[in-house]
Parts: sequence; C-alpha cells; structure tokens
Amino acid sequence: MIPIPNVDVQFHQLAGGLDLVTAATLIKPGYVMDSCNYEIDSINGGYRRINGFERFDGRTSPSTATYSVIDITLTGTLAVGNTITGNTSAATGKILRINAGELIIGRVTGTFVSGEDLMVSAVKQAESTSAAIVEGASSVATHMAYKSLAADDLRADIQAVPGSGQIRGLVYYKSVLYAFRNNAGGTAVDIYKHTGSGWANVPLLYEVQFTGGGGATPTEGATLTQGGVTATFRRAAKQSGAWTGSAAGRLLISAPSGGNFAAGAATIGATTLTLSGAQTAVTLPAGGNYEFVQYNFTGSTDTQRVYGVNGSGLAFEFDGTYLVPIRTGMTTDTPSHIAAHRNYLFLSFRGSLQMSGIGDPYAWSPVLGASEIAMGDTITALLPFPGDATTSAMSVFSSESTRTLYGSSSADFKLATASPTTGAKSGTAQWLGAAYCLSDRGVQQVSQSQAFGDFQFNAVSGLIQPLINDIQGTVTTSCVLKEKNQYRLFFSDGVALCMGIGQGKYGPISTGFMKLDYGIPVRCVATGMNSSGREVCYFGSDDGYVYQDGVGTSFDGSAIESWLRLPYNHLKTPRYLKTFRKAVLDIVIDEYSTLRTSYDIASGSTAYAQSSSTSQSAVGAGGYWDQFTWDDFTWDAPIVTSFDVPLGGTEKNISLLVYGNSAVDSPHTIQGASFQFTIRRLAR
Repeated sequence: MIPIPNVDVQFHQLAGGLDLVTAATLIKPGYVMDSCNYEIDSINGGYRRINGFERFDGRTSPSTATYSVIDITLTGTLAVGNTITGNTSAATGKILRINAGELIIGRVTGTFVSGEDLMVSAVKQAESTSAAIVEGASSVATHMAYKSLAADDLRADIQAVPGSGQIRGLVYYKSVLYAFRNNAGGTAVDIYKHTGSGWANVPLLYEVQFTGGGGATPTEGATLTQGGVTATFRRAAKQSGAWTGSAAGRLLISAPSGGNFAAGAATIGATTLTLSGAQTAVTLPAGGNYEFVQYNFTGSTDTQRVYGVNGSGLAFEFDGTYLVPIRTGMTTDTPSHIAAHRNYLFLSFRGSLQMSGIGDPYAWSPVLGASEIAMGDTITALLPFPGDATTSAMSVFSSESTRTLYGSSSADFKLATASPTTGAKSGTAQWLGAAYCLSDRGVQQVSQSQAFGDFQFNAVSGLIQPLINDIQGTVTTSCVLKEKNQYRLFFSDGVALCMGIGQGKYGPISTGFMKLDYGIPVRCVATGMNSSGREVCYFGSDDGYVYQDGVGTSFDGSAIESWLRLPYNHLKTPRYLKTFRKAVLDIVIDEYSTLRTSYDIASGSTAYAQSSSTSQSAVGAGGYWDQFTWDDFTWDAPIVTSFDVPLGGTEKNISLLVYGNSAVDSPHTIQGASFQFTIRRLAR
C-alpha cells in the first residue's frame, strides 16, 4: 500500500498592516507586503475592503437607491430613461433596463398593479403582467447590478458646489454640511449648505462699526434705525466696553433700505449708539485653506458655533446663517490656524500665538484679557489635549518642533518645549485618544506620560517609512474616524494612508497602516455625527464636488480596484521544501463579492511560472437566528465564508495575492488564512 503523505495545516490571523521594510521572506505572517484599498479593521480584526464614496449635495444618496422589477407585455416602444405611468394605479417609475418580458425601474412612486396599461407621455406602450417587485432580481449578482443602475441614475442629479476651483473648506455643523468654494469669477469665496434639493447659497450680510452703545443690550432681529435708513440687526461683535454707554465694536446687519448709513447717532429699539460710517459688505477672500473648530463660549445650550480661519482673510464666527468677521487688530489680519481652549479662542499668525478675551471670541484687546505669546517658529497646528482643570494643555506645533501651552488663563499661560526636533505638517494634527501628526520623521503619536506635564513622542510609521519618504511633501489634509478607530492622511495624488488604532495596556496603540487610492485628491474633510447618531465623513476635491466617504460599492460609479499581497510564508520551516495543496481564506462579506486569488512560490523566483488566478463569488451578510434585523441579512448565508484557493508546486515558501476590481461588489473582511501543505525534505 502506498503511504498517504501527511498534510499539515497552519492558520494565520491577518493583522499588522503594511510592512515595506522587513525582507519579504522575514515579514511576519498576517502582515502584508503590498496592498491597496484595504483598511485595518481595528474593531473586528482582519483587513477590510473599503466602502466607496459618492457625490453629495443633499439629494437622495445614490447608495440608497432601490429598483423594482415588473413583468410586461410590450405593445409599443419603450426606451431606457422613459418614465412610465400605471394607467390604473397612477404609479410612476423610470426605466433603467429593458429585458425580455420585464422592466427594471427606479424612482418608483405609488404601487403598480398587474394588468394595467403602462403609459409613456399618456400613450400606452406596454401592459403589466405583475405587480412591481421591489428589488426582485433573480440572483444576488443581478441584484447588485440593478442597484448600481439605480444608483447611477440618482448620481446624475447631484451637482458640484457652484463656483470655480477646488473645494476650499467643509464643516459639518448641527447635521448640515457647509461647503466653501470660490465664486465663478474667482474673486471671493461663497458658502453653500446641503438641502434636499441640492446646494443652497448662504448669503453674507453687512457690518457697520459703532461706539457709545448703551441703554440696553440690543435684541437680535430688531431694527437698526438712522433717520430714514433701516436694517435688521443680526448680531453685535462687541470688542470693548459695556452696554451701559461705552460699548464699541461692529454690528452685523441685513442690506439697508432707504439708502446707506452714515457717521452719527442711531438706535436699535431702546439701545442708543453712534455709527462710525457707512455699512460694508461682509466678504470672504478668494482662495485660502479653511480650518474650523466648534465651541460654545456661553452657558446656553444653543450657542455652540463654528469658528474658522483661511490664511488669507479674517477669522470668523458662523452659526449656519450669519457669518461674523473677527478682527484682532493685527496689521495683516490673516490667521492660519485656530483652536478653542479653556474658554479662549486661539489664532496663529506665522510665529505668533494669540488668544481672545476669556469667553469672548470678539475681544482682542489686552484690557479684556487678550494676549500674545511668541512661538519663535511658524506655527503649523494647534491641538488641545483633553483633561481636567490641572492637566488640560494644548500642543503648539511648528514644522520642526513642538511646544506645549500650560496654564488655565492668560494670567499664567506658559509655553514650554515638548520636542525641539519633532513637529507637525500643516493639516495633519488630530486627536483620537492621543495626538497624531505627520512630521519629517513620519507619523508621530504624542501622548501624555504619567509624569505631569510631560509628553511622549513615538514614531509609529517605521514599517512604511519608504512610502512616507516618497509622498511626504504632498500631504493635503487628515481626519480621524472615531467609529472605526482610524487616523487617515490624504495626499495630492489621491493616495491616502489609513492607520488603525487599538487600545493597549497603557493607552492607544497603532495597529498598522494600509494604503488607499481614491483616484482623486482629497483637499478638505469634514466629519460629524448625523441626526441618527452615526458618524459621517465628507471630502472636497479639485473638481468642485463634495463626496460622502464610506458609502456605496464604488468610487462615485467607478470600480474600486483592490489587492492584498501576503508575505512569503515559509510556514515555520524555512529550509524545508513543501508541496502546497490548498489555502483557505476566512472572509466576512457584507452582501456579495467576487475575488480573484493567485500565488507565488520560491520568493517570486522567475524559475517558476506565475500561477493562474482563481475567481470566486460569494454571498455574505449571514446572521444568527433571532439575532438579526429582518432584511439586513441573507437567508442561508454563512457568518464567515471560506474561500478555497487550490495550490500547487513544491518550494520553501508561498505568497498569496487577493485581487478585486468592481463597482458593484460590497465590502468584505479577510480575517485569516490557512495553508495546507506536505513537508518533503531539507533543501540543499
């Protein structure tokens, strides 16, 4: 009897991310030596093919589009794009696809019934032989294709932010997204907000200076009156004095009627004041890179507002309706970076760190508590650290050094050196349990040590340093995704680096980096919690569109190309020849995915032919009985799907490649890989 060879099995959990430094045959199993558009799943483990992104203006999201299938008897002529109307039901739908004996329709209103005439422009063209079945495709693959058709149809409606050039800034405030973009002539920046019918302009108002304000605190919405000239008073930016007769500053008002205001006495109800001259239009200068912080300087629950800078004009306050310029008195009043810390508004002017009066972002007079601290180098970022009344501090970064602001008020603020050699690139400082930033030395984690007042700098990107070196000077912006425990850096060529963050024994730890490629540059990012309590993320690009990130199955209708290349694994026997028999990938699939797999042996030696690829499709979204939401799982689908990869050849090591390229496949997570092999002999 011929002996049956022993078959050994080894399983490796996939974790650790990219390793571009270690020799290919020495990389730990579970890491990857090349990847694109997979992220580390810091919550559930493994590597997840990312979701897509899609254009956004407030109209119905393409990824939420649905379709219906209706059987018909054709009696006339139909074409894709026609709107059909049920003559009996009055239901309507747009034709997305015409098959033999059936229509695939989207934008359905009402309920089609069987046996009714289907009209196009009041002319019968077909007769229904069934009701319209919502998402009634005969297979999951066909279902995904039809959903893509419905998404493409809605996508065509969504428009860029009006204007010219790239998106300059985004802020998500009280569940509304606001976009900042140059106007069509490129002479100023306009603000738009998302609505159910697309982008809507937020008009800027007028301001007029005043002195001698007194009698009463003016009521917003009251009328400013000077002779026959009137305007609606919207906000007072009081810069000095009190409303007892010495208040001075600026009034934000609507466009005046009856002419222009002039120097002289005026009233707002019971408030008397003296205007300094005519009103001027509030404008935002063209260009700039916008940076925002949201903060509440009062005790009211409804006065959290947005504070912004752009590096080319005045700082400002914005509440979604009114934008109030903030004047600091600087000769060149164009702050670049902003933070709110200990009830002060902080602004940076090159190497100068300045703060407002306490609790008053409009007050920049030393008499009211405003002050200045010299940094000695150009400031690139301001990042407050959370803490109590004693430990709360703020990092002040330059490109080559970092200082820490200690103290609780302008009376005792002190700037101490945290690192004389490590700083942060502009736009890269973020907080997620610790501070993260991109420095000349790579990605740094900055965390408070147990010794009060001390900070630790820890380089966390050593395994991808060659990639960091290649793209270092092209960083555009960054963000953190709290629900995913991720820090992301974006670069001008469309590449992004995604770092997973886990919880270690002594605080947050990096779980590794993966490379993403969006295909378009990400210029600015806004994140926040929507009205349903879920995190949302949006970004602006050079084409003037705003995109919602992390949704759908495509890059705004284009395929997502993705791959993972595992290291050359010697399966704990580096000098023994092995006959490779099969690999099994443990994969969790959101809904439906098709993957191609191939492999290399012998460290990629050209002496061995490249393996042929294997393509497999699988359905996911399985659930446990009594532990799922109906319609959010797939009946009979497994929780974890096993992808079998046939192997062949005899050599010392093997590397697997997983590849996908689709606009309809849903995300999946590869959690582990098992290898089946037979040990042969010692290699000589």
